[in-house]
Amino acid sequence: ICCVRRLEKHHRLLLISNINAIHCPWIFRTYPEFGYFKHSVLSYQVGVLKPKPGIYQHAINTYQLHPSNTFYIDDQPQNIETGKSFGFQCWHYELTHHGAFEQWLDQVLAETWTANPYIQSHELMNSIELLRSFMQFESNPGSDLLFQTRG
Repeated sequence: ICCVRRLEKHHRLLLISNINAIHCPWIFRTYPEFGYFKHSVLSYQVGVLKPKPGIYQHAINTYQLHPSNTFYIDDQPQNIETGKSFGFQCWHYELTHHGAFEQWLDQVLAETWTANPYIQSHELMNSIELLRSFMQFESNPGSDLLFQTRG
């Protein structure tokens, strides 16, 4: 949760998930941490499941993302591959390597700031399983994290 809180202060979080209409209300009630995500792209609303390109294209179009400036984090390799095909900068998240993720995140945020010191904040887009450590449940594989720098 600390990563999400840290990012939420300076980033716009967007949730992308392969969730269905039945489980969605329960998950959002049970896990108030989803309140950090101000926007969402939910597969049951869009009609496309990850890793199909349509859900990513919907997010790009709806939230005016620039893939080359967008960081994408997911725990599913097939979703990462689709993210790469769009030009996102990707990280395959694994709970057992959370420290490596935090190091990568610190690095990309530092590089972003160094490249453009006038950036006041970053935009962040995510899926329902931002991080398994954040979500603390295994029942909804296939969520992702993307974030886009403004600039």
